[in-house]
Amino acid sequence: MSAEPRGPLARWRRALEYRRTYTDARRAVYYDVVRPFLPTDAGARIVDVGCGGGDFGEHLQLCQRYGDVWFLDGNPERVRELLAMNRQAALYVAPERLPFSDGTVALLHCSHLVEHLYPHEFHRFLGEIDRVLAYGAILVVSTPLLWSQFYVEAFHIRPYPPGTFLKYLTADRSRQPSGAQVSLDYTLELLIPRFTTEVDHVVGSSVAAVDLPIQFLRQVIRLLGIRTFTQNGYTLILRKGRGKTK
Repeated sequence: MSAEPRGPLARWRRALEYRRTYTDARRAVYYDVVRPFLPTDAGARIVDVGCGGGDFGEHLQLCQRYGDVWFLDGNPERVRELLAMNRQAALYVAPERLPFSDGTVALLHCSHLVEHLYPHEFHRFLGEIDRVLAYGAILVVSTPLLWSQFYVEAFHIRPYPPGTFLKYLTADRSRQPSGAQVSLDYTLELLIPRFTTEVDHVVGSSVAAVDLPIQFLRQVIRLLGIRTFTQNGYTLILRKGRGKTK
């Protein structure tokens, strides 16, 4: 895990860099953070669950670099498109059993899927992820948090903050789960926030003489690049069983 910056100046610099880099709706920005964690073995199995059109694999050129890349999605049309592109693709709806043997996956990527699961489904899905990941393997999750637009997507069930993964997958004793512990073997490698500035808080007055200077000041503030940043998601990278062997 990357070291926490020491001192207020270092923390400010990192926070500023995060706002600059990760106030971005494009998923490619978050795919890039996975590069340092890709397997060194060209024969390693990489799985993208809820892959959509396979953008994660295409952006990182996984099929050109690895011989065993799988794309799983619950949309039959997407799966057919990927198969037509000569990709290893399969129809999969979480939290069903993943179509892999125990401990055979080196990296599993899951973007914008878990928020569509009910808590008992989420817990079962974590168990499936843990089952197929090998020791030393990497888990990458990208998902939204609760913000004003979260339920605009009608099929969003609930957000799962980073602490939920840490509670059920790591040995952090300060986070006692209410259900069964899935694993104690994972360590946090990276946690990247995602921000939005689309939320426009209404600030003003019903008195015209007061509201006019307020609106003028708001325009000046916007011209200066001052925004309200709302964290609306994150990318989490966990490693299973670091330093352990089967």
